Amino acid sequence: MTTRGAGNAYLREIFVPAYNLRFGKEPSEPGSAFVAYAGAALADVLCVQVDRQVGKDNCVSWSGTSLQIPAQAHRHHYVKATVRVHEFPDGRLRNSHSIQP
Repeated sequence: MTTRGAGNAYLREIFVPAYNLRFGKEPSEPGSAFVAYAGAALADVLCVQVDRQVGKDNCVSWSGTSLQIPAQAHRHHYVKATVRVHEFPDGRLRNSHSIQP
């Protein structure tokens, strides 16, 4: 094959039907396996999540940026705690609560 169209035709007309004959089987139950997504906001699912240890300055490093972890009513600092940094597709950053002491 030398063109994209020829490759797509091969996949559609030869490869996929042969693959389905070899590996396909009837479902054991009727109905669809697909269900509507009803969980967390998609932005929370489609973001990069990385765990970072908080330094002595109450900050974590992410992509060359230092992110300060603000004090909260129940905890004045997060030094040596592990927090989760979230980077969203639009570039926003957020940290989640301490996940380890």
